[in-house]
Amino acid sequence: MKKDEYICEGVSRIKNKKARQDVARELYAHIDDRISYYTDAGWDEDAANEKAMSDMGKAEDISEKLGFIHNFWKGYLIILVAAVTLVMVIICCAPTVGKEFVVKTFSDHFEYSVTDRKASKALTDLQINYIPEGFIMDNNVDDMKTVKNKMFLHGDEYFNVEKKSINDTIGFDTDTSEDYVIINNITYLYYGDAAYNLNGYIWNNGDYIYYIEGNISKDELLKIAQSVE
Repeated sequence: MKKDEYICEGVSRIKNKKARQDVARELYAHIDDRISYYTDAGWDEDAANEKAMSDMGKAEDISEKLGFIHNFWKGYLIILVAAVTLVMVIICCAPTVGKEFVVKTFSDHFEYSVTDRKASKALTDLQINYIPEGFIMDNNVDDMKTVKNKMFLHGDEYFNVEKKSINDTIGFDTDTSEDYVIINNITYLYYGDAAYNLNGYIWNNGDYIYYIEGNISKDELLKIAQSVE
């Protein structure tokens, strides 16, 4: 469904013309914000549009909720109610993925760990569904009891992926810069060291902690990270 069609259906049950126009503008703004978020994260335009509307929820569901509220309340109060409703719809349609985490600072390194460490699942096989062209898995890298590990090489380029128990920790160098990227409600902790052409991400999906590091671009690493299971 195209954005214009989605919004037209979303406001179709609002009888008041001005209210319908105002809410349509609100919907456009929310969707455009989500599209910008995903394109900035490296998604192509079509995929970003589709994902933004998916985050908002089904158009017919929004139409039913907004239609009820706007046809029940009169005057400019409905604009405020509409804004609150849109936020509620977005929140309901975007469940949180992953556990809260902390990054502890030590004299020579940082450590990433989740705050809720009560339950953990048995470690399953590491799957990587996107591997950049030309990269070949290094068969000399073995799994360990508490870590599933795979390394890929292409000439002088490499990237390494690890999967750990949710109760484990991951350390990284204090000389690196840090940032956060949120995609599909998963928070990816980015770290990098330009002097060594090093990039990496750490994240968790609520069941396991994952880590990827390499000397390829941060955007390419993030694409790989999103394909990891």
